[in-house]
Amino acid sequence: MWLQSGARPIRLDARVKAKKHDKTANALLPASPKGAAAVFPTLQQQLLAKATLTPAWPKL
Repeated sequence: MWLQSGARPIRLDARVKAKKHDKTANALLPASPKGAAAVFPTLQQQLLAKATLTPAWPKL
């Protein structure tokens, strides 16, 4: 789904390694910028996001 819409899943490398990706859709993605790496939020960042979004979500 992500690949078909042109988005690059953050765990795409793991899916490619496990051979569980859509090869056609993956081939259509533009190349990643040289030296680019996935960035994962820290636990603290995740908790802050959850605390911010949970009460606001019904209003969005």
